[in-house]
Amino acid sequence: MKHGFIILVLICMSSLGSAGDIPAVIGQMEGFRTKIPPPQTLSEQNGFGIKDIKGEYYLLTHLSGVAERMNVDGKQNMIILMSYLKDADLKIRFIAAKAMEKELKAFPSGMSLRDVTDLHSDGHARMVSAFAKKIAEQSAAQLQSEGAPSD
Repeated sequence: MKHGFIILVLICMSSLGSAGDIPAVIGQMEGFRTKIPPPQTLSEQNGFGIKDIKGEYYLLTHLSGVAERMNVDGKQNMIILMSYLKDADLKIRFIAAKAMEKELKAFPSGMSLRDVTDLHSDGHARMVSAFAKKIAEQSAAQLQSEGAPSD
């Protein structure tokens, strides 16, 4: 399944165009590997945290705020963020999942942190599938509205 997912992402990424057309969301996500913007509110400085691939500690509220401020939308950006859901760095996976959830609202009752942290769990697979389904639904709705006759 992992190889199939990677192939799907590569196919989708190949449809993005030339290197000059690379969306900003990739720059944002890759930038987060080296530097996370500072917390913007007091609430982003409280709560539980996770360690990234380098062993640095980040608060979940802070990473949620970073994801919120990314302001990503659109099918192309969602597909790009899907590729980060399998990233080796937990903070990158968390930011991608929260940014996607903000736009797609795949989990109205809230997301499970374990679904983000445990790449090999059934919950993680369900999370990825739920995001993919929401992207497909939004894409189908957009195509339907574009094809609908206007009054």
